Amino acid sequence: MLDQEIEASGGLTEAALTTVRVKVESPDFEEALRRIAQTGSAELSSISGNLAAMRHSAQAYGDTLVAGGRKLENATDPALQAELISRLTSATDAMVTKTQRLENQLAQSTAEIERLRAELERVSSESRTDPLTGLPNRKALQVYLDAQAARSLADRKPLTVMFCDIDHFKNFNDTWGHRLGDEVLRLVAHSLERQSTGLGFAARYGGEEFVVVLPGRDLEAASDIGEQFRDFVASRTLKVRRSSHAIGQVTMSLGIAQMRRDDTLEDLLERADAALYLAKQTGRNRVCTEIDLQDGKCARSA
Repeated sequence: MLDQEIEASGGLTEAALTTVRVKVESPDFEEALRRIAQTGSAELSSISGNLAAMRHSAQAYGDTLVAGGRKLENATDPALQAELISRLTSATDAMVTKTQRLENQLAQSTAEIERLRAELERVSSESRTDPLTGLPNRKALQVYLDAQAARSLADRKPLTVMFCDIDHFKNFNDTWGHRLGDEVLRLVAHSLERQSTGLGFAARYGGEEFVVVLPGRDLEAASDIGEQFRDFVASRTLKVRRSSHAIGQVTMSLGIAQMRRDDTLEDLLERADAALYLAKQTGRNRVCTEIDLQDGKCARSA
């Protein structure tokens, strides 16, 4: 296994890679939701119980004031009057203490519920994020693609999908170990995220495969963007920092398809995947579109 730190030349340093590192271990989403739900239910029950107790105390306090007021109104003995006033004062003091205690308990419950809300948001975010690269995962991609497909059909605007696969990724793992393989994945993820900002949505699809969704871009525009992605990643060169040993160039093959009005998302993804396969079969490090499937060769290559 490679235990040296890795850096990428061309401006993408280890510090830049660090910005996309996230915890590899993430909590089980369903278990986290169950725990949050249980804690939230307990807090709500506590609030309900406290409010019920407060209503009971308020009713008792009100009854005490009414009864004491009547007795005080009819009392003529100064000693009895003083005793009644003392009882009413004690009842008021007790009510103030209970009210303050309830306010503190409600404040604690409010804080706990806010903490649970933040934890739920964090867990939900983790469920949509690939833990290795920090990119949205396949689940998040599906949600985004569903929404963009509906918008594309409604607005009659193009929508393209780009499959990106790291060339010879297995060689990196076999030669240098999985630590370097992980760094290659992070490098490509960071590159795609950086290059797609303002253009589309990049996600890790699985393994060494990524997907970029490009709303409002037709096949020709997406092909140009794909060339920019391919060229940017190919300009990165990994090397071992301590020895300055060059590991090699990282290249990608890309396949692009544009949504048709009668498409299902499965149809769209299948055509993009077929274009990717063609890019692999015809030499790698190139961009193929679904149009290239007709004659079996990519119009554009490195």
